[in-house]
Amino acid sequence: MFSKILQSKWLAGLMATVVVWLGASVYKIQSSVNQVNKEADNLKQKIGEAENSIAENDQLRENIKNESYLEQLARLRLNFKKPDENVVFVYRNRYNADAIANSQLPITNSELKWWEKIWQWTVGLARPFK
Repeated sequence: MFSKILQSKWLAGLMATVVVWLGASVYKIQSSVNQVNKEADNLKQKIGEAENSIAENDQLRENIKNESYLEQLARLRLNFKKPDENVVFVYRNRYNADAIANSQLPITNSELKWWEKIWQWTVGLARPFK
């Protein structure tokens, strides 16, 4: 009798259904685990970024206590200079340096001719078209 039950088609169908259901459950759980792992990695990355930000802020706090750093910051960002000091402007773009030296830099693109606008836009010197 026990042998007949094990060999029955109903039991084989039931076992196949149980195996498919278990496989689907494992797949669903595995996808949830993968999603949680991705979220954990994202949180670890955010924690690392926050720690870097804290370290940068600590370094900035230390630098603010240094008078030479404040002087350098004022020189670079605020264009300050000492009273007995000469300042030299270096232009990276020859067009701007020549135009400023000759005081011929147009204030707006409307003062340029159409072909000058196209040429400047092509070589990257122009301001956006208006």
